Amino acid sequence: MESSKKKTFDIDVEFKERSGLTKQGMTKRMDKWAADYDSDMAVIAYRNPEVVSQVVGEYFPTNREFVKIVDVASGTGLVGLELKRNGFKQIDAVDPSSGMMKVAKSRNVYDKCYIEYVDGHPLPIDTDTYDCAVVVGGFSMGHLPTNALFELTRIVKPGGYIFINMMESSLVRVEEFKDRLEPLFERFTNNGV
Repeated sequence: MESSKKKTFDIDVEFKERSGLTKQGMTKRMDKWAADYDSDMAVIAYRNPEVVSQVVGEYFPTNREFVKIVDVASGTGLVGLELKRNGFKQIDAVDPSSGMMKVAKSRNVYDKCYIEYVDGHPLPIDTDTYDCAVVVGGFSMGHLPTNALFELTRIVKPGGYIFINMMESSLVRVEEFKDRLEPLFERFTNNGV
């Protein structure tokens, strides 16, 4: 007799297991997770890619086919898929996990795919390239550090937008962000960045 176990996913367990991983360790974890990522997100009814795509659409109500977007920490491409469904055509992806990027590429929604960390070092992307950057879940335990914002503001055109979707609890739960990320948001906002 076969047991029918219901698949579960616990973000608290995920955060605990990520704690203390190096960049390379985190990338290996993401590479291994790539095959199951979409089904794990379905278990928790993960709608963030869809919600963020709708918000981006509110800022770009017309001529979406001409808007250049970079999906940072793109993972398996769920955000890119939703952006494409929402009429956006020029979308690039950045993610350090080759396993995740392999799944993302299979969706045929990205023009360029960069297997890169966004950690403050210059990406192989020209300054002022994009109309907007989208980061869904990337500001989380073990992913983007605070200084990634400097690179995001470099590759997004003046007057462009950076959309960040993250768990509010990460601002205090993730040591990297405590008393750093929100003040940097505020500094950039106050300085018109």
